[in-house]
Amino acid sequence: MDHLNPAQVSDRIKFIMRKLNLNQAGLAKALEITQPAVSKYLNKRMPPVEIIFRLAILGKVSMEWLLTGKHGPAAKHVAEPAAHYQTAPVSPDQISDLPPQVQGALRILIDYLVTRERSG
Repeated sequence: MDHLNPAQVSDRIKFIMRKLNLNQAGLAKALEITQPAVSKYLNKRMPPVEIIFRLAILGKVSMEWLLTGKHGPAAKHVAEPAAHYQTAPVSPDQISDLPPQVQGALRILIDYLVTRERSG
């Protein structure tokens, strides 16, 4: 896997901001984070997975593009139609067989979705 470059991720965040005509305060509000956090991400600090996920949804881009620049910003984005995903229940054994990093990312994603559902 290629090394992730925080400066290039920052450039892609700026691209999303221009595309949506947002300043730092507007992006912070849309992501439900602080403006100083946005400033850090724009100054080459890598955002956490949850923020990358939110940015991908907001910008209608893929997380892969946001992190690596591969496949362009118009690639299938996070909000793909549900028909593309398996709807069968996932067993705890299936999750425990995944690498620890993937398990952590899944926990973050599930927490985010649960929080969003409760507040929405």
